Amino acid sequence: MRRDAAIYEAAPARTGKRGRPRTKGTRLATPAQLAAGLADDAFCHVSACWRGRTKELLVWSRPVLWCSVDKKNLVLLVVVRDLEGVMHEDFFSTTDLVLHDRP
Repeated sequence: MRRDAAIYEAAPARTGKRGRPRTKGTRLATPAQLAAGLADDAFCHVSACWRGRTKELLVWSRPVLWCSVDKKNLVLLVVVRDLEGVMHEDFFSTTDLVLHDRP
């Protein structure tokens, strides 16, 4: 995912008024700005296989609307931080929203 992607909250519920309903919610900060505002305790610790060895990573996720990818369906924004500091933050997206509900 781009560090400067324009992401939005999900579209609000229909108001019952006449006219076209909103297709996207309020605009969120960029993924880089969201990640900068997160403390380490907001992340989950995950062990991942990284280039043949096990590595400890911090992972945070949130469902967002990324209109450049899909104008109607949410994608899951995933922010990954390295505990060792070798790699900086990485941003990924997936359409599997079930991953957000896992511990």
